[in-house]
Amino acid sequence: MKRTTRTTVWVIDPDPILRRGLRAVLGPAAGITVLGESAGVAEALAAWARQVPAVVVLEPAALGPQAPAAVAGLRAAGPHVLLLAERPAAGEMERLLLAGAGGYLAKTAGGEVLAAAVRSVAAGHRVLDGGFRPLLAGPAPEAQPRPADVRLVRRLSARERAVVKLTAWGMTAREIGERLSVSAKTVETYRSRACAKLGVQSRAELVQWCFQAGLWTPGDLEREPAGPPGGVQPGGAG
Repeated sequence: MKRTTRTTVWVIDPDPILRRGLRAVLGPAAGITVLGESAGVAEALAAWARQVPAVVVLEPAALGPQAPAAVAGLRAAGPHVLLLAERPAAGEMERLLLAGAGGYLAKTAGGEVLAAAVRSVAAGHRVLDGGFRPLLAGPAPEAQPRPADVRLVRRLSARERAVVKLTAWGMTAREIGERLSVSAKTVETYRSRACAKLGVQSRAELVQWCFQAGLWTPGDLEREPAGPPGGVQPGGAG
């Protein structure tokens, strides 16, 4: 008799009640095994020493502005990512799909729909809730992660590296400018230069590259950056 391969799942949410609810829904589903749950991304990664799940289910709103970086980090670690939301903003949804999310499903979806979405995402298919499709200007974007050449880091100036790391942390150009004592326009200039040097085309690709190169780790989600990274002095030349 042929043995059926089960899809392993990990649930991430800061609310323990929501985590238990998702486990209760997915646990009995055919072909699905819930390996565990955690309140955050860093805790999940630390727990995957023995087995990395096939799919991670989480709500991006719980991660705040660091959601794209968290999704990119999870994908770099191996699992596919299925996001649950009430009704995301169009820009947010595209950023998360480009960061590597395999699917976006309404939180109101039934148990059978959720289980089917998990299996589909695990198989490498893109899943998008029908109610969310009108939020996209065109077809759902496909993430195209590629290995990072860490040698390219040496091409970045100290200021460019600082901007890249803070971008991966989820900060806007204005927020980065305030932290580094430069204008938002100057931040965009540094970011454009960094993208050109690293061979990436978008902010989402830049975040993915940052994870793969080891410039930023999911553990950073657990703490606010203390100051300009990499020893960069505010207002200094880059």
